[in-house]
Amino acid sequence: MRNIFLIFLGLWYPSIVMAQSVLPAPASTPTIVDESTPRKTVQSLLSAVSEASAKNIRAQLDTRESKTLTRQEISRVVDKLGYLLDNHGTLMPVGLISNLPSGADETGLDKQFEKVGNVKVGGQSVAITLQLIEDSSGEKTWLVSQDTIKGLYSISLNLGESTINQILPKPLIETNFRGAPIGQWLSVIVLLVFSGLACRLVTLSIRQLAKFASKRNADSRRSQVLNALSLPLGIIFAIFLFVALERSLGISIIIRQDMSAITVTAFWVAVFLFVWSLIENLSTRGEKLLRSKNQVAGLSIVIFFKATAKAVLLILSVILLLNNLGIDVTTGLAALGIGGIALALGAQKAIENLVGSIIIIIDQPIRVGDFCRIGDMLGTVENIGLRSTRIRTREDTLVSIPNGMLSSERIENYALRRKYLLKAILNLRYETSMDDLENILQILRQNIKNNKYVASDNQRVRFIAFGASSLDVEVLCYVYAGDYDVFLERKENILMSFSGVIEANNSGFAFPSQTLYLSKDK
Repeated sequence: MRNIFLIFLGLWYPSIVMAQSVLPAPASTPTIVDESTPRKTVQSLLSAVSEASAKNIRAQLDTRESKTLTRQEISRVVDKLGYLLDNHGTLMPVGLISNLPSGADETGLDKQFEKVGNVKVGGQSVAITLQLIEDSSGEKTWLVSQDTIKGLYSISLNLGESTINQILPKPLIETNFRGAPIGQWLSVIVLLVFSGLACRLVTLSIRQLAKFASKRNADSRRSQVLNALSLPLGIIFAIFLFVALERSLGISIIIRQDMSAITVTAFWVAVFLFVWSLIENLSTRGEKLLRSKNQVAGLSIVIFFKATAKAVLLILSVILLLNNLGIDVTTGLAALGIGGIALALGAQKAIENLVGSIIIIIDQPIRVGDFCRIGDMLGTVENIGLRSTRIRTREDTLVSIPNGMLSSERIENYALRRKYLLKAILNLRYETSMDDLENILQILRQNIKNNKYVASDNQRVRFIAFGASSLDVEVLCYVYAGDYDVFLERKENILMSFSGVIEANNSGFAFPSQTLYLSKDK
């Protein structure tokens, strides 16, 4: 629990510093009204609410002349705006509100409107929207829209004390700190501690569940996943509990808006831990699987992707946290983009080889131990690395081929053959009679057909030609074999059996010979 409390405390302190731009200065200092961007308008509105300054609140509203908006309605909204925001309203964290003069384009509204929160009372909900207004001098400002003012005015309720103010002693309510009762600030600290205890309780419960699951199931993968996700799930539960308690107790919108930076930051921390644990768990299981199969190249790829994914996750998390704290990261992202392009250009060959190795690992045209032809080179694959692949040639030399080049080469893998072609021409002597030749052909066909290592399809034994010095018989079939050495052994047995058949049928193998005819002229 102490660790969780320190996390909340560590997140709370920077948010207090950030709140210097959100919360108002002491009451003696006049409020500076700035509506040039949606974020600054919300900040000015919160400052006016904290000071209970009707004049400054009115300055944030669109009070232009309108047929549907009366002075009475505006005054009524000014009077109850603070109460509505404290007890029934929510605003977006300041860091997530656009700080551009043109506003955000992804809100789903027209360009001149920006939604920054809502107010819910019973079944009635009113969206708090800002509208970009241009005066006669051409100056543009963001003000609370007239639609929002009409909606807030339509909410009928009796103004009274919030739940938390009914519980706290009067001295703690009457003493203000940074625009809100000091008692509410102390209450928020109590809520943080309570939420930290709830986080600890949920984490321990999930881990006990993981232990129970591992005892009932020999496969401990589920329990490992539950253990890895227990802390992120506990933090997320604590965040939702804290926000729900804040709203139900009617904590001031000033405090809640300040604390929203903490809750959003804590949520992204929980998401970061969740994804980090997921990457670690999946990569560890992949590494174990590849080690059991002795796939060193695949193991290198998994380790590389693990490190890359963690680095990308860390960078994205830092960007999101800085953005949540209201720090503009646009310039930093532009610098990172330029640096990334320069790095990519400088490491073009290294990236090409890395991509090539990934393609080889995924597509698997070759594997370690395979005998193959790459281009015009024959050899056995000894190692597939991140940068290059090493081939042991038939001359016993070791050739290293960059994977970028290898992925685009023509690869002929002999190790993946299911069967080998046996093709032979038997040259029989011319003294062989046609009857003996026919017997030889029939016996050879039957022998091939009965051989269990010979494929039943594409078998052929044919007398094909009268050669220069022999009767030529062609034998063609496919022999099943696990590798080339086994094929040679089975081919040897088949050819030797052919020799016995030929000798048993009054024939033999012919030798290249020539017949010379001499004659006398008449």
